[in-house]
Amino acid sequence: MPVQILHVLAWPRANLRLTIAFLLIGLVAVWYSLPAFSIAYTEGFQPSVVINAYALRLGDPHKADTLYPFNGRFFLLTRLGTSLAVLALQYLGNLTGLEAFRLLGIGSLVLLLGATLTLLWRVYRVGPALGLLCCILFPPIFESAYLPNDDLPSAALICLGVLLFWTRPSIARTVLAGLLLGTAALLRLDAVLVTPAFAILLLTEVQGWGARALRAGIAGIIGAAVPIIAYRLCGLSFLDTCSTVNQALTLWDRPNRPLYYDFHTIVASVTVAGRAVQRCWLAVTGSALQHLMGEVRRLIARGIPEPADV
Repeated sequence: MPVQILHVLAWPRANLRLTIAFLLIGLVAVWYSLPAFSIAYTEGFQPSVVINAYALRLGDPHKADTLYPFNGRFFLLTRLGTSLAVLALQYLGNLTGLEAFRLLGIGSLVLLLGATLTLLWRVYRVGPALGLLCCILFPPIFESAYLPNDDLPSAALICLGVLLFWTRPSIARTVLAGLLLGTAALLRLDAVLVTPAFAILLLTEVQGWGARALRAGIAGIIGAAVPIIAYRLCGLSFLDTCSTVNQALTLWDRPNRPLYYDFHTIVASVTVAGRAVQRCWLAVTGSALQHLMGEVRRLIARGIPEPADV
């Protein structure tokens, strides 16, 4: 006990300041996360996901929503992974649909933050305190857990897959990354748009075209097999998603729609263009910000004394 007290008393002031800063930032992160514990339904697809989970539990997904059959089928096919996740959490913890959604959001937030902090440390050598501060300065990371959705779980799995793939991926890591990518696509189909990031990592982290082709084949086959097998086990076809989405677009494209629909389309187009410009601006300033963070870390490192030997 006396030795431990001496170690605490001899803790360098710089390290003590960093510890206090990390605790304060952690408290802010916890405060940011509190709304995730009281989420409620805000959109129509959220209770549909729970209804589909109940239908899957009964073994008859085709009769999920008898009042609006096409609506139920559309959300079943486009959000099958989320329904399965809610169903699995209900089985494990005897939870209601909303409680399962809450647990899914909180767990996904923790997973996304952990993978992001690890990536920041592995790539840029950014410590956990500064990394968590960067996440706090980007509130959408936390706000995504404030309502039931499939964006946050899919993003968390993708980030974890990139983390596994970052440093010279082995065959085992390639298999795990393929499973994560396939599960993320099952949760949200547009997760397949992240596949170019894995291709870039193959080019930069793997030596030799043979090894690259092997890992790309393994990850691609496993990533495609996960949603196909999941749909088949549920008595559905993955190809039905395309026909159902096409039918939904046909129903939404009403020829005698009011003028404000066209105005909404114009506003949406301007918003997409604005986001594209914003991403270009972030890409231009990203290298400058990275250089600035490097200079700040060097200045901090110069001012931190070496730990005293006890």
